Amino acid sequence: MDYKKQMERYIERLEGKTGKHNADLIKKFNEKQQALPSQPGYKRLIVTLHRLSSISQMMKHKEFDKLTEDDLIKFNNTLRNRGLKSASDYRKTIKMFLRLTNKKKFFDLIDSEYLRNYKTNGSKAVNPEEFWTQEQINDYINASKNHNVRQLAFAALWLSTGGRPTEILSI
Repeated sequence: MDYKKQMERYIERLEGKTGKHNADLIKKFNEKQQALPSQPGYKRLIVTLHRLSSISQMMKHKEFDKLTEDDLIKFNNTLRNRGLKSASDYRKTIKMFLRLTNKKKFFDLIDSEYLRNYKTNGSKAVNPEEFWTQEQINDYINASKNHNVRQLAFAALWLSTGGRPTEILSI
């Protein structure tokens, strides 16, 4: 299979998948990525293009050069809701995109906790606000009060520390 031709065809159809503005940004990003010293192969470039196209769809074609932290929160929630096993790869892809665009406003987004790579023994500390609204958090606390003291203590520890369930249970 000729990956170079496949990539060229993908780029030709990109505008229909991401909108003109994002397609132009992704094309420029693709050129910069090809010029990297690591010189990623065409197969790798295709995977990156596909992920950026999917990210654009998840963000409802929001222009990549106008992303905010709220957009990243929504993106992260979309990854969680869809249960994507490759969520970390999607985060890495958008982070690489933001880094290679060399726009100063993106530096804060690159370091955003929503793009951090959480790989501590295969799990991460949980930020409840990343997944739940304040109303859902309040509902969880109220439901915990109806069970027992242990459940309420678990809820309080989890919501205040973001620790993993096994860490909280070991306390």
